[in-house]
Amino acid sequence: MILEKAGKNYWGVCSGVLVNDGSDYKYNNYPYLFTANHCYELENGGFSNVYNWVFLFRHEASNCNSDGSDLSNNIASSALGAMVLSRDNNSSSNDFLLLQLRNTVDEISRFNIAFAGYDLNEHFVLPGNFMHPLTCVHHPKGDVKKISISARPAESVGWNKEGDDHWQVTFTKGFKTEPASSGSPLFDYRHRVIGMCHGDDHTITCDSTRERFQSLYGKLSLASKIDPSISSYLPYDESDQYIPQYTPPTPPIPDPPSGTQVILMIRTYEGPDDDY
Repeated sequence: MILEKAGKNYWGVCSGVLVNDGSDYKYNNYPYLFTANHCYELENGGFSNVYNWVFLFRHEASNCNSDGSDLSNNIASSALGAMVLSRDNNSSSNDFLLLQLRNTVDEISRFNIAFAGYDLNEHFVLPGNFMHPLTCVHHPKGDVKKISISARPAESVGWNKEGDDHWQVTFTKGFKTEPASSGSPLFDYRHRVIGMCHGDDHTITCDSTRERFQSLYGKLSLASKIDPSISSYLPYDESDQYIPQYTPPTPPIPDPPSGTQVILMIRTYEGPDDDY
């Protein structure tokens, strides 16, 4: 979840996803994150200050109805600040935004999380079906993490019903997308991101059927055509999921002061079960 500062408070305004850079970050020490460009460009023509954005990880609960107030403070982890690398200016096409976090990969890896795979290839077969469902992970209205699943093929549509720069997804299970779901990832069955949530034009009410639970996702396959500079950051057409193995560094043993005798004391304890 992406939080933006308004006055003295932070508000959940959008969603995003960490992605592998294609090399398991062997050559780059700062991680990338995908979200929606309209989260960055403001309606008044200005820009949000991504340097002050807070990225909240593991804001999740086992109960779908949880509002987050029941979560322990030590569940979630956060990172502060990012810089813009590549984007869809004016959100005129697929609305993507690629950021680089200010925290290092090693620091983020301490959260015990994964960097999602991505797929920038152009799809000639509509993704999604009951055998290979599509999945969205998002934070509607800044809520705790929600999961939406579609067992139907996505439709290739335009944002304004013209063109084919978006995937229109009808969810068959899970929660509907809402404001602050923007920028959330659409995963294919291989767990690779193929689109970012742009929004929808459907009004959902308590009487709405699930047929109305639709969202439009900007196709990542168009990213390099919209802004070729993205290829300098993500040079591969696709990447696998990357799960770093974080090992806390071993603190160095300081040298004893000169003339000091060091005595190593080893104490053993025999417990009730003969454990030591």
